Amino acid sequence: MAVHSVRAIQARLSARGIHPGPIDNKDGPRTRAAMDQFRAKFGMSIQEDFHPSGLHAIVMHWSGGWGTVADDDLDHYHRITDRAGVVHTGKFSPLDNVPPLRRGAYAAHTWQMNGGAIGVCMDGMVHAVERPFDPGPEPITRVQLEAFVRDTASVAREYRIPVSRFTLLSHAEVEPTLGVKQRQKWDIKWLPGMRRPGDPVRVGGIIRDMIAAVPE
Repeated sequence: MAVHSVRAIQARLSARGIHPGPIDNKDGPRTRAAMDQFRAKFGMSIQEDFHPSGLHAIVMHWSGGWGTVADDDLDHYHRITDRAGVVHTGKFSPLDNVPPLRRGAYAAHTWQMNGGAIGVCMDGMVHAVERPFDPGPEPITRVQLEAFVRDTASVAREYRIPVSRFTLLSHAEVEPTLGVKQRQKWDIKWLPGMRRPGDPVRVGGIIRDMIAAVPE
């Protein structure tokens, strides 16, 4: 069984509705009490709730590219959806129906968050500017978003990752939710049909609602 960081355990507890206090990667009494509450409620340890692969989170991105999936994108993300809605498999894909994530190898998609986290991406948004907002010449598309949502739903189900802001979140949500600084990343704060970027947690919630609605 994989050994997970305290931050990953705190996030998983929060996703299951048991609050360990601040998600701060500190093994304090509130985290220990929450772990005990989880065992009492579910009849197993929080470690047993994770997928045996050790994969425990999904981080959603856009690439900042031209929407056609460059070779560099395949190095950095596990799943990439192009602007036409075609899903491409990264070089270190964790999905069981393609070559698995190699032991000790991971795609470097999120600063200090790569271990155990699956990076899923919509390719596009080259030259996009947050303020004043300009989506650039290759903004993400509605068709792309819908395909991305379906694929991300399948990844979450495959690896038993709860559809929660604590365990399935956008790059822009990582810092405010998990306390891991991300150098002012703003993906994904805008979606097709929006006039301007919004609050990252609200926009992430829109995507999560779409993912949760995908039929099994």
